Amino acid sequence: MSLQYIIDGYNVVRHAAFTPPIHVRHKEPELLLAETVRVGKLCGSSRNTVLLVFDGYPRAPYQRKPYEGIEILYSHEESADERIKQLAAKAANPKNMVVVSDDREIRFFVQSLGITMVSVEQFLTLKQKRRLARKSEAFYKTDLTSSEMAHINNELRKLWLEE
Repeated sequence: MSLQYIIDGYNVVRHAAFTPPIHVRHKEPELLLAETVRVGKLCGSSRNTVLLVFDGYPRAPYQRKPYEGIEILYSHEESADERIKQLAAKAANPKNMVVVSDDREIRFFVQSLGITMVSVEQFLTLKQKRRLARKSEAFYKTDLTSSEMAHINNELRKLWLEE
């Protein structure tokens, strides 16, 4: 099951936790965010689709799809918040949609439709938390059988308890 992410672009780019990868050289916030999402795999599987929604019009000629699975959309005359709400309302399968924004009005609207809502900070730190969890799992993972572990525990009990 693939997910569709709708991301409030300027909400993410202007957030204090937003730190693009060092190698990203784009100065345009749209491409900066697109590459950060792609490189950091912030939306999980490459089968998930991402729609970055920005206020207004593009400043220069732009690629509507800078990367496979990532699309940039401008709101033109309306606000990005209104465009996000329209997209959410038209969702064919709300259970497969995730909206990323800190806007309270979007949050209430989207949640009333049964769509998953994620704050910008949660979105930006989720990947880091997953990576730390995998590292800690790897640290504690052993290739010992249960009988070998029991034998080691018995040996340690003898050393610690029989002084």
